[in-house]
Amino acid sequence: MHRPLENAIENGVEVMTGAAFLDFILQDHKICGVRTNRGDFGCRWAINSAGVNSDEVMHKAGVRPEFKINTRRGEYYILDRSEIEMGNILFPVPTGVSKGILVFWQHPREMCWLDPNSQEAPDKEDKAVTSQGFI
Repeated sequence: MHRPLENAIENGVEVMTGAAFLDFILQDHKICGVRTNRGDFGCRWAINSAGVNSDEVMHKAGVRPEFKINTRRGEYYILDRSEIEMGNILFPVPTGVSKGILVFWQHPREMCWLDPNSQEAPDKEDKAVTSQGFI
């Protein structure tokens, strides 16, 4: 089975690493290219895959300037099997801001995972871990 990138390369796509998106090139309010730190490139389609920064990218195209991504982060907690005895998956109770915390065994390593909590992250690049995450 082919992966999407391999399929794209087999169909003539050139992969360029180290190219940072700077802006869109617009003509009559339509995207006709992208401006990068490695030059300008024309295009028929543009796919916004900027993750938590995708709102900023879409704004550069003039799309929904009122839309803003409010980022959240999640922390995982791992317990050694000697610290807890459990034989089942415990399903979460959703909250107003998350799907809840899922508890399950990672059998090959004999560890117990508590799936992520959900906290506001005002800084999109904030990847810090907190001790109060699982209090």
